[in-house]
Amino acid sequence: MNIINIITIVFLLILSIIDIKTYKNKNGSIPSVLTTLFLILAFISGIFLGHDIAINSLFSFLLALFLTELKLFLGEPDIKVFVAIGMILPSFIEIVYFAIISIIILAIFQIYIKIRKAKELPLIPILLISFLIFILIF
Repeated sequence: MNIINIITIVFLLILSIIDIKTYKNKNGSIPSVLTTLFLILAFISGIFLGHDIAINSLFSFLLALFLTELKLFLGEPDIKVFVAIGMILPSFIEIVYFAIISIIILAIFQIYIKIRKAKELPLIPILLISFLIFILIF
């Protein structure tokens, strides 16, 4: 595990805690500054790692929009976090793998929520879990 993955996990953990604390709160939301800072750090990290940032960013953004249309992503912070993770990943196929892992984890949580009639979970913690699983697999 490299330093970029550790920084990504720390940022996702912070954003997840904030997302859980403010989820379904009328006055609460994830500060846009944090998600934008995460995007900037991912951009710089991607350049440092030698990734094709423009292509990865565009592909991640289009994939995030597609997932938003499917009602899997709920808002701008979810899209920003997904695009930032896409900037860190080195190739299209890894971005697709990450998206598939995220969709599977999200589906499992949705089934659990329906069966147990539990509270809904915000998406950023699911992206954190998906990223950890992605790192463990690849």
